Amino acid sequence: MQLNRDHRLQLPTDYVIMIKALVTAEGSARKIYPELNVVAEISEHVKRLIKSRFHPDALWRHFRTAVGKLWAYQRDLPHQIQQIVSKLDSGDLELQLNHNKLEKLSNSLENAANRLTMAIIIGSIIMGSSMIITTGVGPYLFGFPVLGLIGYLLSVILGLWLILTIIRSK
Repeated sequence: MQLNRDHRLQLPTDYVIMIKALVTAEGSARKIYPELNVVAEISEHVKRLIKSRFHPDALWRHFRTAVGKLWAYQRDLPHQIQQIVSKLDSGDLELQLNHNKLEKLSNSLENAANRLTMAIIIGSIIMGSSMIITTGVGPYLFGFPVLGLIGYLLSVILGLWLILTIIRSK
């Protein structure tokens, strides 16, 4: 793992989990049997595995498979390139982009923008109502300007609605 960090290499997640499980198993086994030497225990198995994987017959089999695939690709490649070039010439080449989960992000951003807009409107109503209350423009209700009280009431209702929608959408 230190070599991976030093050289900024990244192992696939499955390998990291496997290594962690092996290290944990080795630690547990060493508690039971402190003289355990894992490398010595698995060396014969690793030697057999290397011999089977790098045996000339296995290498030849892999080589034949790779050459067969390469032959099939080189046979189909000119035709595929010709199709691409002809589509480019005629202007029929289309690029299809599949964006997974981008719609969910778009909806989240739209909801956030709507909530922010609503909060700005509520704040504006509160400020306007406060200005009306301080100027004392009539008619009055309970000694306060009616228009200012209506603004406060409207901002409380909208604010509660906004809070409920936020809580409901988690």
